[in-house]
Amino acid sequence: MEIVGKFLNLILSVLPGSPFRQFIPAIAENKYIGWLNFFVPISEFITIGLAWLGAIGIFYLWQIILRWIRAIE
Repeated sequence: MEIVGKFLNLILSVLPGSPFRQFIPAIAENKYIGWLNFFVPISEFITIGLAWLGAIGIFYLWQIILRWIRAIE
């Protein structure tokens, strides 16, 4: 498991940093974000979206594995 972690760290070290990192402090200081989040729960949208993407990713991965072992066409 440690070798997988090292491999993933190597891959992530090659990728560039987030281009949005400079904007995050400016957004956090905005006093209207709290009011907007009251009416449009953005954090819940992100949580639901990540759960959905995870489920779809697992489904496609499982489908690929089943195709490799010729269980489905």
